[in-house]
Amino acid sequence: MEFEHFELEHHSDCQYDFLEVHERGVATGPLVGRYCGRDTPPGYVSASNSLYLNFRSDYSVSRSGFRIRYKTGEWEN
Repeated sequence: MEFEHFELEHHSDCQYDFLEVHERGVATGPLVGRYCGRDTPPGYVSASNSLYLNFRSDYSVSRSGFRIRYKTGEWEN
């Protein structure tokens, strides 16, 4: 999974707008990361071959959002 664009509301604890990524394809899977603001998250290769993404946005500050590219199977070099 690679982030092509990322811009959400910034907060030091990502309390308002955020994207969470979890392993194993379920919300209770190990947390890979919680992201917000303008810093593009790093690319990630799932150890379990399945991810769960949880996006939350509140009603106040709006930003342009995010765009993710993903690929199944082997990554090409």
